[in-house]
Amino acid sequence: MDSHDFALTIVHKVGKYADDLESAVFSHVKGKMKPESLIPVFQSLMWKEYFLGVPPPSKQIVLLPDRDLDIKIMLADQITDELRHSRAFSERVKALGGNGSLLEYQPSEEDLQMYRATYDYEDPVEIAASLQIAGEPALNMILNRLAQIADETTARMIRQIQLDEGRHIKIGQLILQRHATTPEKQRRVEEIVDRKYEALYASHGRAVRLALRSSTGKPS
Repeated sequence: MDSHDFALTIVHKVGKYADDLESAVFSHVKGKMKPESLIPVFQSLMWKEYFLGVPPPSKQIVLLPDRDLDIKIMLADQITDELRHSRAFSERVKALGGNGSLLEYQPSEEDLQMYRATYDYEDPVEIAASLQIAGEPALNMILNRLAQIADETTARMIRQIQLDEGRHIKIGQLILQRHATTPEKQRRVEEIVDRKYEALYASHGRAVRLALRSSTGKPS
């Protein structure tokens, strides 16, 4: 398949995955949640925005050829965005009375699984498949639902963060258009996207279950 057509096709497929993920992660959430009960979710997002949003695109910058200078600059902008997002979640955690220190957050095994499923590739196309193509649309759906169940202050913060996500997805599309030009590469992209959703569900699902437990005082 032509790489431009393939990039559009895989993004469309990912949109359906993201819808399914959002439904599964929030299946037990009914109505709005107390702001402080969402601290575990925001702590996990603080960590993810940094560790999924800085090392993987930095690695892409190194791995991409020099002729992709325009993409390298876009990736540098993405890193700046992700640092800002991580800081925003950190500040919200602190405002809600939680520990917003990135250095003191202890990532769960599910968080680390998602990191490995994003960083542990040596091809910028494969990182793009996991990060910008699979990860960013899924995050956007998670943020949509969080904005609906959170307080208005948090919802405004989330909507501000979401303004950047479309640009990050476009970076992944551009990498696929230029470099996912063979059937082998395209099959590999599809394999990575399929596998990434297991890690996404495990990590986001765990954080939401912790939030529900905090909200109700009961195991979830």
